[in-house]
Amino acid sequence: MESVRLLRALLVVLLAACWMAPRAAPPPEPVYLHAPPERVWSALVAVFTDSGIQFEAMNRSSWFMRTSWTRVLDFGRGPNVDCGRSIGGLPRPKDEAAAVRYTATLRPAGDSTGVLLVMTALTMEDRYTTIACASTRTAEARLLAEVSRRLQAAP
Repeated sequence: MESVRLLRALLVVLLAACWMAPRAAPPPEPVYLHAPPERVWSALVAVFTDSGIQFEAMNRSSWFMRTSWTRVLDFGRGPNVDCGRSIGGLPRPKDEAAAVRYTATLRPAGDSTGVLLVMTALTMEDRYTTIACASTRTAEARLLAEVSRRLQAAP
């Protein structure tokens, strides 16, 4: 009986050693856009809506919005999330299977608006195990670049 417990403990340690957690990204910094918060808000809502992302919460008076959980969207080349690595350094599980949710907070600052955009990502190892993934910040950068493009294109 004792040997069975010892073998189980050893198996847990070996399995844990085979999986490397995702690298922690540095805390996000606000990106400042040269536009009033009303225009930034409208452009951000349009970018999310045009991408098929729905909203879970929005409060324009506090400049806060959070999207519903959705699949990782490809806003260009490169991985958007890091869900860790398995033996051999292969992504584990597939990063593109992650579900993501965006939280945006606008901060008016004179004639500019700071946008703090944070992506939370989760994926399923199997039917019972959820893994927290780390954002690579590429999706957020691409979303904000599209918001900036739309602000420059609008009169």
